[in-house]
Amino acid sequence: LASRDKSSNLAYLARPCQYIKSPEEKGCAISYWHERRFTPEVVAAYESALDDIAARYDITGFHIVGYDGGANIAAVLAAKRTDILSLRTVAGNLNPDFTIDKTNHKLLASDSVLAVDYATLLANVPQHHFIGAADSYITPGVYHSYRQMVGLSDCISYSLVQDADHTHGWVEKWPG
Repeated sequence: LASRDKSSNLAYLARPCQYIKSPEEKGCAISYWHERRFTPEVVAAYESALDDIAARYDITGFHIVGYDGGANIAAVLAAKRTDILSLRTVAGNLNPDFTIDKTNHKLLASDSVLAVDYATLLANVPQHHFIGAADSYITPGVYHSYRQMVGLSDCISYSLVQDADHTHGWVEKWPG
């Protein structure tokens, strides 16, 4: 999606260990791909990356986009930071308890940081959430469960994207 985005300034932050062929060889525990992907140290690493980008390029605010579990990280960052101007999610796993795979949340580390735990802090953050109409994993119910936890807000909207499931249909539609 980042490669198809028409924004003039763009930075892509990968999931921990995403582009390492042999994580253990590079000192990256495979648990950061699975159960530890939402832990405080992972969130802190993303915060540090945003701090570095802001300092290096004199950036005072970010519009952030998160896909799947990255939506959870993006929402937590939006709740914790004062320089997040807007939040967008794509097939966003904003509430692991409401995904079709109910074991997903049970597999997370007990200290996982979840968007739903910060939901009320996100009420004044401008947000738009893209939901795949054919997504059988992150269904509209996941978004609506998160939205209900946010409470009253005029800052949140969503789009149901036709011809998109969890992994297909987004790249073609993203430029629009």
